[in-house]
Formats: sequence, structure tokens, C-alpha cells
Amino acid sequence: MLIAKAIEQASERFTNAGVHSPSVDAELLACFVLGLNKSELQLALIERQEFSASELENFLAAVAKREARVPLQHITKAAPFRYIELEVGPGVFIPRPETEHVVQFALDKISQLENPTVVDLCSGSGAIAIALATELGNS
Repeated sequence: MLIAKAIEQASERFTNAGVHSPSVDAELLACFVLGLNKSELQLALIERQEFSASELENFLAAVAKREARVPLQHITKAAPFRYIELEVGPGVFIPRPETEHVVQFALDKISQLENPTVVDLCSGSGAIAIALATELGNS
């Protein structure tokens, strides 16, 4: 099956299921199945054009999960957060975009302290602590 046609059909299914961003989700699932980023997907639509049988099977399985409203990040097992990508799955909170503002607020406050100690307790997935540790390094 043509990758573009499969994406189009998935987008229609997502629209009917009330998925908030049907086209984006369909493309991201294609990227996930093919192991590509969005730029590489555009090239694959031109050069490669078709899913292999196993890729199509995996894509359709992922589409069915998303259509059933499984969070996209739980299907792809990844959630971008600031400058990192977090591994997520069922039972793990998906960091919300506004949580990135919390990290920036914390970084701004920490930069004003001489010897800061940062503790992240009971805040969910650990995304805040991981981002802070990554961005602060040994400072």
C-alpha cells in the first residue's frame, strides 16, 4: 500500500474518532513504524512510496490503537520534552507542554542561587528532574 494513501486513510479514521490532530498523528505513526523523522518521511513518500507488508501491518495496528484513543506517546513509547526525549508507556504520565514552563521557571530561579539543591518529589514522570539535571549539568 502507498504510504501516502495509508496516512490519508489513517487521518480520516482519526478525524472520525475525534482525535485532535489527525493528520499529524497519522504522519507520526508512519514515522514511528518506518523509523524515520518527519523530513525523512517526506522523502520516503517520493522515493520509496510503499509500506512493506510487515510495516503496513504494524502501521495499521498502531492506527487502531490511536483510533481507540490510546495516547500517541504510549504507542510510540516516546515523548519529546524540552531538549530530551523521554520513554513513556501505560502508567507513565505524559509530560504536558506547559510543564516545560515550570522547568524554565525553576532554571531561572536556580540561576539566582549560589549552591542550589534541587529535589523533585512526587511530580509525575520525573520529566522535570531529568530536564533540570540535563540542562544544569554540574553547575
